[in-house]
Amino acid sequence: MATITDPPSPPAGSLEQRIVAAYERLSPNEKRLADLVQEQPHLLVTHSATELTERAGVSKAAGTRFFRRLGFENFEEARKLVRDARAWGSPVYLDERESRPSRALEAHLRKDVDNLVRTIETLPSEDVTSIARALANARRVRIFGLRNSHIFATYLRWQLIMVRDRVVIAPGAGETAAEYIADLEEQDVAVVIAVRRRPPAVERWLTAMARGKARVLLVTDRSGQALRDKATWTIACDVRSTALFDSYVSVLSVLNLLSSLVAAQLGAEGRKRLRAIEDVHGDLGEL
Repeated sequence: MATITDPPSPPAGSLEQRIVAAYERLSPNEKRLADLVQEQPHLLVTHSATELTERAGVSKAAGTRFFRRLGFENFEEARKLVRDARAWGSPVYLDERESRPSRALEAHLRKDVDNLVRTIETLPSEDVTSIARALANARRVRIFGLRNSHIFATYLRWQLIMVRDRVVIAPGAGETAAEYIADLEEQDVAVVIAVRRRPPAVERWLTAMARGKARVLLVTDRSGQALRDKATWTIACDVRSTALFDSYVSVLSVLNLLSSLVAAQLGAEGRKRLRAIEDVHGDLGEL
């Protein structure tokens, strides 16, 4: 039997899950509030409803509509859910204002763990399975990424070419994207990695891809969810950090997961390619 000192059980239908489920139905102002709450859910405890809407730059009415769309009677009911989650011990809702410069390492670690937990918890398992199957069976995989996203495009390609062929990064040095978008077909998969800050070209790429028949995977951060209607699948990662630069632990984790699932989908075929590559490494003395 539970005692009065026991923490409450984790909520059925977390705040993040409710936002993800309702996001497409939200108005632009409501999405601004949703993005803020997803980025900093602890604000529901540390700020009033008025302070929260002011911080998001939206009206009180938009705030009222937002929480009702999530299935809450009002702001206080949403606040109670967050308070219960904090009492339960979820790191997602810890108050980041408690961090001190003298505890930078602890704060950094805690934030990276928070980002990873939030990203994985809101990742639909059925979508992950569909993405892995598509990447494994596609005729060609083309991976697009600019600025910081180019690093992750390179990482994903490096993992995938271990178990399958016809995986390229586009566009190459001195090239334009059009040549790689124009001939995308139904059997192909385009992966667009677009963490903030994204150049305007990324949205134009996605718009052009949406006109075709190829399946498109968008890997982005929470601020990129507005682009999700241009992609077949969208994975939004949490990238906020306690310092100046974003942290990309969750992005690398998601790409690592997808690569591993693609290898599992390919089975013996993928292992055969991997063994052949390792044999050549041995012959050439490369490693």
